[in-house]
Amino acid sequence: MNFRMETIVPADIPSLIKLKSQAFADFSSLYPINILPDNLAMWEVHWTAMFLERPFMQFYKMVDSETGDGRNYSRIMASIWWQEPGTYGDDPAFHQCGADCLPPGVNIDAINYIWERMEKVLSIYSTLAPNKAIRILSMAVRPDIQRMGLGTEMMRFLLARSDRLGLRTCLTPLYAQRMLFERLGFRTLARWRADTQLYGGGMLLGGVVMSRVPPRLITPSVVPHNKVSNKLPGIMGPPARPARRKDQGRSSK
Repeated sequence: MNFRMETIVPADIPSLIKLKSQAFADFSSLYPINILPDNLAMWEVHWTAMFLERPFMQFYKMVDSETGDGRNYSRIMASIWWQEPGTYGDDPAFHQCGADCLPPGVNIDAINYIWERMEKVLSIYSTLAPNKAIRILSMAVRPDIQRMGLGTEMMRFLLARSDRLGLRTCLTPLYAQRMLFERLGFRTLARWRADTQLYGGGMLLGGVVMSRVPPRLITPSVVPHNKVSNKLPGIMGPPARPARRKDQGRSSK
C-alpha cells in the first residue's frame, strides 16, 4: 500500500469529519448522533473555524498516492492533528468552547464525567517542560484499513518532526491503545478510569497520559519519565510491594 502525507486544507474538512465519525463509531453510546451524516454540518463549521483561526494547530492527512487525489473520502486513509509549543494557555477560547462544540444528542453527563476523571491526571502536562512539547490531539484511521500499520506510519511522520525540533511528544490514548505508542518509544506517566455506565454511557473507559523524549535528548542525567507516579492525585499506579522483614528468608537456629 502506497501513501503520502499532505497538509490538510479547508476543502478536506467534510471528508475528515466523516473519517473521524466512522473511526470512532464504537463510541456511539456517548455520541449517539455524531455518526449520522445529517448532523455533521455543525462539526464542519467548528472544524473550519478552528483550522483557520488557530495556526498553531498542525493538520495532516494520509493519502493513497496511487490515486493522486486526496479530497475524496475514499482516498483519505487517515488523519492526524497536533498542537505545537509556544501557545499553551494563550488561547482560552479553544479550551472554553464547552457544549457548543458537541453534536446534538451527545451524552453530556457521561462526557463531563470522563473529563473530570481525565483532568485529574492531565495536570501532569505542566511538569513536561511547558512550551517545549508537542501534544497530539487526534488521530483517526479509516475503519476498512485499520490494523494495517497506517497509524504507526503517521506517528513516525510526526515523531520525525518532533525529533528534528528536539521536542518531547505527549498524548492521552485509551489504555487499550497504549502498546502501539510503547513500540514507538512512549512511556506511561499516569492512568485514568471512567465507568460511563453510571451515566447511561454503557461502557468502561480507561486511558493513559504518555510521553516520548527525542533520542538525542536522552542522557544519563535526565530524570526517567517512564515510571507511573503514585503521588499525584487521581493517578492509579502499580501496587506498592510489601516491606521485606529483616528476618524473612533466614532459618531459625
